[in-house]
Amino acid sequence: MIVEEITIHAPIDMVWGQMIDIDGWPRWTPSVMQATRLDEGPLRVGAQARLVQPKMRPAVWTVTALDEARSLSWVSMQPGVEIVATHDLRPVPEGSAVKLTIDFQGLLAPYLPFFFGKQSAAYMRQEAEGLKAVVERGMGDDRGVAV
Repeated sequence: MIVEEITIHAPIDMVWGQMIDIDGWPRWTPSVMQATRLDEGPLRVGAQARLVQPKMRPAVWTVTALDEARSLSWVSMQPGVEIVATHDLRPVPEGSAVKLTIDFQGLLAPYLPFFFGKQSAAYMRQEAEGLKAVVERGMGDDRGVAV
């Protein structure tokens, strides 16, 4: 399992708003070149999004667990492996603590950290730092409006 943690100096609702705006991810993290929700409405269990990341195959992610303003878990199925990613938030005196995890499961899981571990860790770091930067700037969208 790969884990990335960061503290964001903003309330959880601001962090959560950015985190669940999947289509907006390419604006604030270089680890996602394209993100497209495959359904409409609020993010919910069963919702799907297609992510295109540098040096990786495009992947469809399906939300498996959602605890409003606290946690988002989703899974992407690839040949021989299930990739499980979690985004957890908790309040801290400084604002919000964010914990990102990714875990590989399945037949090929023991080999994936060797091939993709450093890249996955770097992408998670970019995601955490990008989320922190966009939320702390208070820019919820391209017009600079906080969500």
